[in-house]
Amino acid sequence: MSVLSDRIERLAASPAAEARARDLYRRGLFLAIIIAVWISTRPFYAAPTDGSVAGGDLVNQLTFSSLAVLAFAGLLMADGRAMRPLLQPSYAVLVFWMVVTTALSTQPAISQRAFAFTLIVMFLAASVFVLPRRFRDFETLLFLAALAAMGMSYAGVIALPDLAKHTDFDPFEPEHAGSWKGHFDHKNIAGAMMAVFASIGVYALRRKRRWIGATLLIGGVMFLYFTKSKTSLALFPLVVICCLLAERTQWLFIRLGLCLAPILLMLALTLGGVLVTPIAELNKAVMKDPTFTGRFDIWRYGFEMLVERPWMGYGFEGFWQTSTTLNGESKLELAWAAEKIVHGHNGYLDVALTQGLPGLLIVFVVFLIKPIADYHKAAQWEENRAPATMFLMIWMFISLGMCLEVYYFRRADPVWFSLLVGVLGLRFTAAHRIAR
Repeated sequence: MSVLSDRIERLAASPAAEARARDLYRRGLFLAIIIAVWISTRPFYAAPTDGSVAGGDLVNQLTFSSLAVLAFAGLLMADGRAMRPLLQPSYAVLVFWMVVTTALSTQPAISQRAFAFTLIVMFLAASVFVLPRRFRDFETLLFLAALAAMGMSYAGVIALPDLAKHTDFDPFEPEHAGSWKGHFDHKNIAGAMMAVFASIGVYALRRKRRWIGATLLIGGVMFLYFTKSKTSLALFPLVVICCLLAERTQWLFIRLGLCLAPILLMLALTLGGVLVTPIAELNKAVMKDPTFTGRFDIWRYGFEMLVERPWMGYGFEGFWQTSTTLNGESKLELAWAAEKIVHGHNGYLDVALTQGLPGLLIVFVVFLIKPIADYHKAAQWEENRAPATMFLMIWMFISLGMCLEVYYFRRADPVWFSLLVGVLGLRFTAAHRIAR
């Protein structure tokens, strides 16, 4: 017993052993955070089929609250200078306005709970860039997490096909029967995440991690194909081409044209088609489905309701699936049943509805303009160029997809978390030069 005690005391007194223990703690916590979001605490969970929305998930709340506490402890071990890239006025304004719209919400209880959970996830997303001591550790852990999440989805398709695919028993969307969704809630989320994994795979190939890169790229694209998400299949190659071209130019206005112009064009064709008659006519002339599978009715209704509260919005998660929409008369005019609409199928419109037009302006600055400016700065360093381009691919794909889906501020949604990784990754690569 005395020999064992002496051994423990020597290890405790050894600076090298203590450093290794701290390093192991931070690496393990990094993986725990990303896997908790990308795989979730309840993979293959069958969502309620009666349109009800759960008031809260105790397991999720305990898991992410615990991770936040552990992450805070991990950050105390890190160099405080590593957090400086987060000291941005625009980030402070974003959080401040989230607090304001939560306080003035039409659904205060819902908004307060959603805001608290979302803030925890935003903190965890920021912490993953500080926990690893070296960028080499960060990318290796990111590769492992992506492989684990994608492997979980493939394992589900093989071993649990009734849970890993959409079935005929879905009362709201039986038309998706047969589409792969893996361990995610919906095929659209699965499709977006596979594009994220494929983007990481492109970067791994560029870093000469060939088997990892090939697995993520080929596996991600193949799974994306079987989700039958046509929009994601069309957007992914466009995003890869635009981002690789942006890497090869040094002009900011060209990068803005390559990365921001497609998003603005997509917004013009979607929301613009509701507001501007000539755009709607153009959509009818060139598109097989100019209503984007009935989304025009949802967006028209959203604009009608936005007029009533344009500056404050309805509060954080205070619009869809609340008494505002479920008990309103306008729902009878929708092509989709109001009980079925969990969000507005356009992230930018939903931000306006929940956080008002000032909130939408802040989101444009923080999540659209600033990331491109950060990329332009990061790309000046050769060592930062490839990882910054990976973050740019993730950011651009999700930002484009936001024109037809909603991911902004979706608590622990894996696509929302991935967007944060893309945006914050650009911020950190703009602020820190990666060592060769």
